[in-house]
Amino acid sequence: MDLPSFFAYDRAVDTPFGLLGNDENALSFALGYTFHECPLFLRRFLSEIGVGGVRARAMADVRIDLQKHGTHSGDKGITDIEVRLPGVFHVIVEAKIGLSIPSLQQCAKYAERLRAVRAPVKRLIALVESWDESFVAARTAKVPYLKGRLRAFNWGNFIPTCTHLMAAHAPTSRPGMVIQWFYRFLDREYQMKTFTTEVWILAAENTKPLWPGGPTFLDTHQQHKVYYDGSARRRSVRPLYIAFHADGKVSAIRRVLKIELATPTITRVPELANIPNPRDDWPRQPATIWHLGDPVPLPKPIPVGIGMFARDVRCDMDVLLASESVKEIEDRMRERRGKKST
Repeated sequence: MDLPSFFAYDRAVDTPFGLLGNDENALSFALGYTFHECPLFLRRFLSEIGVGGVRARAMADVRIDLQKHGTHSGDKGITDIEVRLPGVFHVIVEAKIGLSIPSLQQCAKYAERLRAVRAPVKRLIALVESWDESFVAARTAKVPYLKGRLRAFNWGNFIPTCTHLMAAHAPTSRPGMVIQWFYRFLDREYQMKTFTTEVWILAAENTKPLWPGGPTFLDTHQQHKVYYDGSARRRSVRPLYIAFHADGKVSAIRRVLKIELATPTITRVPELANIPNPRDDWPRQPATIWHLGDPVPLPKPIPVGIGMFARDVRCDMDVLLASESVKEIEDRMRERRGKKST
């Protein structure tokens, strides 16, 4: 059923979280509530920041505070989020957006707060939008107590976690609904622009019609401006651009406008109802759908190269534009990734 558009303060709202606004407080409140409603989401976050081994049965004893005031004399500060299990761990989360990072004064204040806590594991997490983490070394150089305790965590890291947990929880369950809300809040309402690869080159060399006289897979992608896939391994791929290699070459790229999760392909490509085998029900099963913009032609088509006709490749834009074949793109990206890991 189609729903009317909904706006608050001339801002489109798609989830209950959107009613909070789209500033740091709104994001931290949405995150704290998602921690509360989906303990598995919280446990994954704790594991990623070095607080491992928290068992499911211990979650009932965990306390989550939003906008908590300091309890010691002279401490006028307010933390965005605090997560603690008495005698086990204490985590302070300082949320930032844009290019903002925690100030030295904030870090020093939170260090004193952590000193007073009786817990073997303590963390100050700078939740930031920027991928530059050099501030961690700069802050710990001035506040040595935070060495090993201050960590940067990017908002974008929540996106792939949400995609995995949406598959683990039924969409109508309470945790499933809240995870969907948080994902859409980050991705659509706040527009937390994150990506796992700049360009995703996809094989579309199979020109066999889906049924006699019907379209090919490539036809359905191009006509409806979508790419769809039901496999779990591709669910978390978030490219800036998608390019199809067909007829032995890549001719254009398309901007990824949005990504839908757990959506039956048939809702976006209705003609798939004509697939003749009644037991082949994949168009009605949940899939990931990448919505695409208009094609942008490349300066010159890029040939695929030997052995690449069924291969998908993820690459950086500069490598795409400077290469003579998709095979060369794959080789250059392999070399680039190898250098980054050394």
